[in-house]
Amino acid sequence: MSPSEILCDAKGHAKNPNVISEKIFAFGEIYKDAIKEIINYSKVLDKDGEVFIDCATRILSNFGMTRSGPFHGKIIDETLRSYWNAVGVNPHT
Repeated sequence: MSPSEILCDAKGHAKNPNVISEKIFAFGEIYKDAIKEIINYSKVLDKDGEVFIDCATRILSNFGMTRSGPFHGKIIDETLRSYWNAVGVNPHT
C-alpha cells in the first residue's frame, strides 16, 4: 500500500483524518495477525526447514521485502533453503 492510497482518494484529494487513521490501524492489524500466526506455527522447526521457509516467506511477502532488497527478483524458496542448509536446526534445542 503506497502513502498516496492512504492519504488521498483516486482523484488526488486529501482524505478525512479519521479515514486515514482507520486505514493505518487496519494495516497494522494485518501485520499483527501474521506475526502471531507465525510465532505459533514456528514453535517447533522441522529438520528439513519447511516450517522456517513457510514462515519466512510469509513475513517477507507481508512486509513487502520481496519488492526490493536482497530478496527482490529471486526465487524466495531457493534462497531461504540455502539459508536453512547453512544454519539448520540448532542441535541444542
